[in-house]
Amino acid sequence: MKLKKITLLTLIYLLNGCGNHSTNSYIKSLENDNNISYEKIKNSRGIYITSMCYTKTKDENSNQISNPCYACHINGKEPNYINDSSLQLEYNFPKEIMKNPFANLFKD
Repeated sequence: MKLKKITLLTLIYLLNGCGNHSTNSYIKSLENDNNISYEKIKNSRGIYITSMCYTKTKDENSNQISNPCYACHINGKEPNYINDSSLQLEYNFPKEIMKNPFANLFKD
């Protein structure tokens, strides 16, 4: 479901830039058929950032440290050559994405 939403949003973004009137009509029909509005989607610039990225790494009560970043940010091996393991040590989001948009999952 999430992959379909991301794919659809990417398609909308790409096609909307073309200025094609039929594309806009198609998007409006999708919104009407599904009772949704793509204009109300939160965190559209940081849509690639998952809720796990906003997880606190230090428990305030026990001072226990956790590292949820290891699940995604790794030293890539074939066929995934991306090496972004350094992101485990950074909390380097664009300014407008620093606030956790996943208000329904956990408290900041």
